Amino acid sequence: MSVEPDDSKQFLKTVIQNKLATEEQVAECQELKEKYPDKTVGQILVAKRYLSPEHRAEIMKAISAKEAAAAASGRQPQAGRSGESSRQPAGKSGESSRQPGKKEPAEPSDTIGEPDTLDPANPRKNIVKLMKKAAELKASDLHINVGSPPMLRYQGRIVKLNMPPIPAEMSEPMMMSLLDDRQKAAYAEHLSLDFTYDLEGTGRFRANVFRQQKGVDGALRFIPIDVPKLADLGVPDVVEKMTHYTQGLTLITGPSGSGKTTTMAALIQLVNAARKENIVCLEEPIEYRLPSLGCNIIQREIPRDSLSFSNALRAALREDPDVIMIGDMRDRDTVSTAVTAAETGHLVLGTLHTSSAARTIDRILDVFPPREAAQVRAMISESLRGVCTQQLIPRFDGKGVVLACEIMFNTPAIANLIRESRTYQIPSSIQTGKKLGMQTMDDVLQEYVNRRLISSQEAWSRADNKSLFAP
Repeated sequence: MSVEPDDSKQFLKTVIQNKLATEEQVAECQELKEKYPDKTVGQILVAKRYLSPEHRAEIMKAISAKEAAAAASGRQPQAGRSGESSRQPAGKSGESSRQPGKKEPAEPSDTIGEPDTLDPANPRKNIVKLMKKAAELKASDLHINVGSPPMLRYQGRIVKLNMPPIPAEMSEPMMMSLLDDRQKAAYAEHLSLDFTYDLEGTGRFRANVFRQQKGVDGALRFIPIDVPKLADLGVPDVVEKMTHYTQGLTLITGPSGSGKTTTMAALIQLVNAARKENIVCLEEPIEYRLPSLGCNIIQREIPRDSLSFSNALRAALREDPDVIMIGDMRDRDTVSTAVTAAETGHLVLGTLHTSSAARTIDRILDVFPPREAAQVRAMISESLRGVCTQQLIPRFDGKGVVLACEIMFNTPAIANLIRESRTYQIPSSIQTGKKLGMQTMDDVLQEYVNRRLISSQEAWSRADNKSLFAP
């Protein structure tokens, strides 16, 4: 008895290997087949929204092409326990069973790039070579790890470059070759260091060098030379409105690696091109070098140009600023001074590591003692202009990541919720403000699932209301 292609072991193996569905989801659908014998496992996977119809059709086409190629060459597909076809080895001449013109689903690989080696005698050449390779492959991060091959964060996941493991005696000279004498002294004191490095003709890298049990490791994030536009990043057009204010507090938030700095740089460039003002940027470290267009741009790096964000922010208030950009609002002094600056006629743009607009408000309030809570709530309710919370989510088709944004503008209703300490009601107010361009993260996740941009599992893991995405 013949087996439908999407009931075969090869079909299910391909689905799992390409991470189109989990083993648990496949097992669940196999059990459901006993209840619905007229349906194939592939059809049930699609009905349960674990697998897209397009992926099902593509895998079935590849399996059929492989069977046709085997039949044309006079070889019969080997039968498994249920009579399904299995993968055939190449013939004596190494011929492939893949039919010309037919595209098979890509097998997931732990490695990327052509086979290559590093020169133990030339650490500087080695690290530059790896940085260029990361940029060429459009990877977001390069990882140097003792005892492992160089690794990249490619399309949202960690993959190894096709190279031998890096020994400890190579990794430390490679990372030290990027540091000047001042940076080497700082690293020797703290055993870790944040810095940026300009690679001519390639771009900038924000790097961290640190010591671990095996030796010295490094993590380097690639920063393109040119500042991207909001549309190129996938940021909704309505976020541009946050640059139209002349005073107040605008916040870009999200977990590490969600693109906050890039979005912030794109917003600053909009102000830079549209106004004739003085912009002071405080960063640790400086990532994008911003040219002065219509505005005068001052970029100060922490701790090279000032000992801390709070010190630099207090000094910035005496530097005739119109716009102040704060790379990380991490402590009470910085948050307090930022709110004061926003209240006293400056446009302040800052970042926080929070996962929603409501949690952003709570995080700001939490840095102050309870006795000051009422006063701070009143200040925030008046000075806040908007919050954009970002997440980068792996795409359903495995081709990179997609940006999801929760957007909140400070309407009178939301200002009242902040004053009355009812921030838990902010998501409801965001939903009622859709006509203003506001959107909750859950709404964006639901839209992306419906459009097959992300999987329901990815949405569930990031949602506030997880019942919306329960299997």
